[in-house]
Amino acid sequence: MFHRSCLCLIILVVLGQSSWGHSLARYEARWWDGTRLEHDDLNDWHNVAAQPRLGERPLFAGNHPLMWLCDRRLSPGKTPEAFIEMTAGDRLPGTVTGYRAAGVYQNRALPAHFTVQPSTSVRHPEDRRSDDIGVDERFVRRIVWQRRGGAADRYVPGHLFYRDGRVLRFRAVRFEAGGVRMLTEDGSRRALFGEIAELHLPRKDFWESYYDELAVGATDLEKPLLQIETVDGLRITASLLRFSAKEASPGENSPRWYHALQPAWSLSLLWIPHRTVFFYRSFAPHQIPLSRISPVKAVFSHAIDGPGHWEVDRSITGKRLSCGGQTGGWGFGLHASAELHFPMPVSARKLRTWFGIDSSAGDGGCARLRILWGDASGKALYESPLIVGSNEMFDTGELTLPTSGKTRVLIVQFDAVPRDAPESADPFNIRDMCDLIDPFVELDREELARQVAARSPMAIAAWRSWDVVPRGGAVQLRTVYDETGPDRGLFVTEAAAEGGPIVFRQTATVPADCRWFVLGCSVRADYSDKVRLDVRVAGEPIASFDVPVGHARDERLLAIPIDRFAGHRVSFEVEQRPGDPRLSVYWRRLDWAPQLPHVFRLFDEDEGAAFSAIEGGKQPEVIETDHYTGRKCVRLPAGGRYRLRLDEPLTIRSDPRLGEFEILRMALRKRGGGRVGIGFQPEQSDRPSVFEFGQGPPLAPRAQRVSNDPLGDVWFLYTRHLTADFGNGVLEAIVFDVPDGDDLLVDHVFVLQRYEDLRWLPPDLSWHSGRADARRDALENIEKHTRESFVEVMIDGRRGNGVLVGEGNWVLTAGHLLGKPGTPGRVLFHDGSELAAEAAGIDRANNLGLMRLREKANRRSLDFVAWEERRERHFYAAWWQPAQSTDRKAHATPLWIESAFFGTLWAEDLPEQARSGAVLLDAECRVIGVLTRRSRFGGTLFSKAQPAREQWDRLCRGEAWGAWLRGAGPSLGVRFAVSAEGCRVEAVNEGVTTPLESGDVVVSVAGRRIEQPAEIDLALAEASPGDSLPMEVRRRGELRKLTAVVVARPN
Repeated sequence: MFHRSCLCLIILVVLGQSSWGHSLARYEARWWDGTRLEHDDLNDWHNVAAQPRLGERPLFAGNHPLMWLCDRRLSPGKTPEAFIEMTAGDRLPGTVTGYRAAGVYQNRALPAHFTVQPSTSVRHPEDRRSDDIGVDERFVRRIVWQRRGGAADRYVPGHLFYRDGRVLRFRAVRFEAGGVRMLTEDGSRRALFGEIAELHLPRKDFWESYYDELAVGATDLEKPLLQIETVDGLRITASLLRFSAKEASPGENSPRWYHALQPAWSLSLLWIPHRTVFFYRSFAPHQIPLSRISPVKAVFSHAIDGPGHWEVDRSITGKRLSCGGQTGGWGFGLHASAELHFPMPVSARKLRTWFGIDSSAGDGGCARLRILWGDASGKALYESPLIVGSNEMFDTGELTLPTSGKTRVLIVQFDAVPRDAPESADPFNIRDMCDLIDPFVELDREELARQVAARSPMAIAAWRSWDVVPRGGAVQLRTVYDETGPDRGLFVTEAAAEGGPIVFRQTATVPADCRWFVLGCSVRADYSDKVRLDVRVAGEPIASFDVPVGHARDERLLAIPIDRFAGHRVSFEVEQRPGDPRLSVYWRRLDWAPQLPHVFRLFDEDEGAAFSAIEGGKQPEVIETDHYTGRKCVRLPAGGRYRLRLDEPLTIRSDPRLGEFEILRMALRKRGGGRVGIGFQPEQSDRPSVFEFGQGPPLAPRAQRVSNDPLGDVWFLYTRHLTADFGNGVLEAIVFDVPDGDDLLVDHVFVLQRYEDLRWLPPDLSWHSGRADARRDALENIEKHTRESFVEVMIDGRRGNGVLVGEGNWVLTAGHLLGKPGTPGRVLFHDGSELAAEAAGIDRANNLGLMRLREKANRRSLDFVAWEERRERHFYAAWWQPAQSTDRKAHATPLWIESAFFGTLWAEDLPEQARSGAVLLDAECRVIGVLTRRSRFGGTLFSKAQPAREQWDRLCRGEAWGAWLRGAGPSLGVRFAVSAEGCRVEAVNEGVTTPLESGDVVVSVAGRRIEQPAEIDLALAEASPGDSLPMEVRRRGELRKLTAVVVARPN
């Protein structure tokens, strides 16, 4: 014991000789060319436009930028008592307060993340908030609420340490709002955050995490990464693309400089006071400091008792790495004998490091360094000379790493008792304190770029559940600094389509309560060549938009109603077309939702359960015999009071932010006169709480009479500015008072963020049920004036319908009926007469075609009209003819348009017998559209007729142009299915002659590689029936070349 005590005293004396040397220059730096500089003046790092300099030397100019810079007036801080730690070594001091699953928050898609209350300053100097910081779950390896300290500080994968000392080993983990659920050998266990001292997650592959980090945070792999370490224990790393700087007060070397980084794992920009920064480290993405990689194995054999350990970026004594009179910026401190094992990727090419005995050992200490590959017993890649004392720093030079072998492990080994150790070596290895200084691994840059590119969709949270496929080009990601919003700045990733569109695909079951497909996106500038979005659901185009101009925090949305798809498993496809090369799109969200954040639905359609009787004894009832929009409304019987409850209180305020409201909108119809009162809960003490309609005594002491007019039996809209009426507050319920008269019908109850959001509400369809006389008159007018214009078309064995247009010798019909220009056919009229005709032009993109009559029809020709936005509420009718009709009787049916998108109008169902070419007319007998297909989710799809007027000359000349809409063009006459082998022929259609056989796997069509059936439609996008196309198929394992004839798609 006496000898051991003496040895410990010697160590303390030796360590006491080490000092940070405050008399030295304040800053010390090293560049990647090996040069070093010490200087007191660090200049021009107060904004991102400046070139920072140490003395007169730029930090980041040229091909050899800064390696590291240390502020020698500061000392490394202690490990924080609470922190969250990342797989690549970053650490945020603070307490984890919660967990959020992946989803949309404040109109922005976010990954699953922890909320952390930081214990160090990371906010903008002008931001006085104390909001939590979001930390992406994927990058986390350890969470510490109450640090255990000492040797227990080491990461132990798959272990939970309770505050009461218990330890739980687990296999897998799932986080919940306030705790964690773990899978153990004995089953499932749950722990609340408040019970846990430390949670060490199962080990994640470092390199997978590193590639993910670059994919999210480094859109340009030529830009260096910058790591900041502070005296508070904060350590963050990000690309210089995500760096910002601010000078809080004028003057060089200002103690009020702030440097900001946004690591890949952080959902916020972190602002760091320069006065607290102990170390800056910088390295290229393909040159990774070895100390960022957590060893997967450590082996120690000391002469001194006690468990072995190592220090990261410090000597074994906790001081700076130093030997031979020179210091290091990163690395490891170990006490020999020791070895550390590091996993290496296939792209690892080189290793280089400097090393020696730590300066605190003085002339003592003796060791030898070996670098091994795969196995500690194998041949060394490098073996150093004997290291005696701390007077020299050694350099391995560039070491080439093997590219073959199953075990890709790099082993760093310091041997404390080499056989040729001098007699002066410490007999008990007391001062064998070894430093591995500035070690780095160099990766193959091309392989690194491939790995990062494969993960590029991760960079945009809105894309993470989507397959992102560039079609004929590439996805270019750009990092942009956005200064809007409450965070005083945020780095966002934007996407541009280069050389071809970007396609986002997903097949999923739409939740039953979801009514909207939401696209939150924007571009920063307005150029003539705009970025266009085309949207398809189940293969059908349903919308087309120009991406709006705005900033990253813009609340405006593009939204598409998808009620029809609720509960169905369907494919969604969004195509982002290239625009001006200066434009890139910021995607905030791309998902479906039950509500829009600025339009909150309180009642619509079948949600009558939201109403309840509070007086009167009669219950509300959902009815379908009357309605303002849609197909249903709720009936509130007279003589009662009823409450429309809210699932959660809504904030009502002037100048509302997202998720707050100020406008109320509803439709009412009061039968039998009397009065109606509408009240709001909770009541405001200084304002009216009830608004009244109709004639009679007041319904409440502080009621405000909105109208004294008698209530007629018609629908009327009730729109109120809630903040003007009630002021700012909270809305918990709406109460309807129906004291007399007959029933009150209520429909279409919404609260809106602003007046302009009225455009998102369902259109007025009251003509459909409440104005039967007007509907009847409009239909009779259409029948009277257009019957003779509606025709039957027969061409090449196909039958459909059309309408006379132009000067009486042209017929507008569905393009796919015609096949190709010049095909002969016939046109039949309602009186039994017929005329010879032939196919003229075909606009494939809009599925419109024109037939030329051989002689003039001498019947009324109809005009076209352009579709106008929000015309769904108008009256329309369709002429159609049954497919199997023997007397060719045509029918005119009133219908409404449910939505309009791209070149298509989606209308309510026509009878199943209706054929392609049926014509859609407005009340003025003008052609609106032509029936082209039927949606498998219900409803009929009409191509807008207006493009035929715009391209009239081309159609008359017999041109065929454009690409068929998917599902509208010709086919190969077979049915396909997706198999493990690819796109397989399932069956040949009846009556089709083709070289294809059931079981063939299609490899290519017309030179286009085929992997799924949808790509065959793309290969035939500009084909016409009768065209011959070369194909390659795999038949019973053999590749064959065939020629197939394109056939018309069945009508």
